[in-house]
Amino acid sequence: MEENSQAASKDTEVIAPVWRDWHTVGSDFRRFDGLPQAQQDAIMRGETVASEVMINDDMLWGSVFRYEPSMKPEALAAVFHDYDGQYRFVPGMPETRVVNRTGKLHRVFHRINPITFLSHGAQTSWPAWLYNALCYSYQLDEEVFSTPTSDGPGYAIRWTIPLETQVLGARENGEIMFTRMGEGTLMSYNNATEPFGYKALKAIFPNSLLSRLYISLGNVACDYYKRTVEGFLDTAQAMTSEAIQTDIDRMLAQPGLE
Repeated sequence: MEENSQAASKDTEVIAPVWRDWHTVGSDFRRFDGLPQAQQDAIMRGETVASEVMINDDMLWGSVFRYEPSMKPEALAAVFHDYDGQYRFVPGMPETRVVNRTGKLHRVFHRINPITFLSHGAQTSWPAWLYNALCYSYQLDEEVFSTPTSDGPGYAIRWTIPLETQVLGARENGEIMFTRMGEGTLMSYNNATEPFGYKALKAIFPNSLLSRLYISLGNVACDYYKRTVEGFLDTAQAMTSEAIQTDIDRMLAQPGLE
């Protein structure tokens, strides 16, 4: 089902320059249909399932899946599409805001404290001055795409580090898909990252050692993605129907969406 929506999306859209790096790995992102049956069953029971971290094109690739039986794809996608409000559910991120927009494409400013990857409660337990002093900022280009299936409307929001803002080769490409499945929505979260300086480290350290270290970092990151998905769902479920409808109306007003 998801594979069909992905193929339709690739066939009907022209790949803009900003998404060329995304498509290096994005077309290989994990889909529900390719997961082991045990994982599919757990997802449909309402569990948050994180797949094994892998390396693809020098990028750490993590995947998280969750099924929400009571909300439609357009509702969940619209909440995520509120880029100014992403700080509400992304762990360790005290600020997100749109700094530029071209059609559907939004450039979003993020501030994050990397200690949150390891210390889950740092943002609320540390003194604000100390926590904020350790934050760093970066920008992502984010865009919503229509990914319908035979079961109904679907949406994907993709993000990538703009090529002109990459530092020492740092890369990030990700996507969260909201696919209609039965009465509810399948959420598929995929993110691929390459830390700055990784290629330089490959020239210094043995590949086996660096790969083990890289995978260990990836497992930490994948746990972070899992918390992001769960925090996002908690945020969406706590919103009023009126607030969600406002988000839906704003998202569907984007060029090319219906």
